[in-house]
Amino acid sequence: MPYVSYSEREFERAVARLTAKVNKKGPKPRGLKGRCWIWTGFTNKDGYGQTSSSAFATSLVHRIFWLLDGRELDPVLVLDHLCRNRACCNPDHLEQVTFAENLRRGGLGTHNRIKMHCPKGHPYSKRNTMKTPNGRRKCRTCDNTARSARRKRAAGNWSA
Repeated sequence: MPYVSYSEREFERAVARLTAKVNKKGPKPRGLKGRCWIWTGFTNKDGYGQTSSSAFATSLVHRIFWLLDGRELDPVLVLDHLCRNRACCNPDHLEQVTFAENLRRGGLGTHNRIKMHCPKGHPYSKRNTMKTPNGRRKCRTCDNTARSARRKRAAGNWSA
């Protein structure tokens, strides 16, 4: 059982407090069994439900519900939200996958690939975009401005 040295009664109370913070009437994702169970308690900066209960070996709510459903956590794998809703803790909406697979499914890098302009507002056009050795995009206009400023600072230091 996923709890840390608690009596059965104390553990049942901890589970009751936990389930009281779940809205089981969330959206019904296409192709998945049942509705999302939305965690209404605290969510961390990444949007995952989190609890501070010391009754469980983990503080991430979706992992706790996975264990409460009688499933085991493989230490090499991570839980992927098939519904793409990080606040969902329905075990039927979770699947254990490798970290790389979880990143692939989550659309790693899509957020930056769809950007049309650099942070300074210059367009990411073929003419104004270059690739760094690690494969990232870089704005030529910003890069040229930064190089020019570095040269001016270096020239100023030599003349002092």
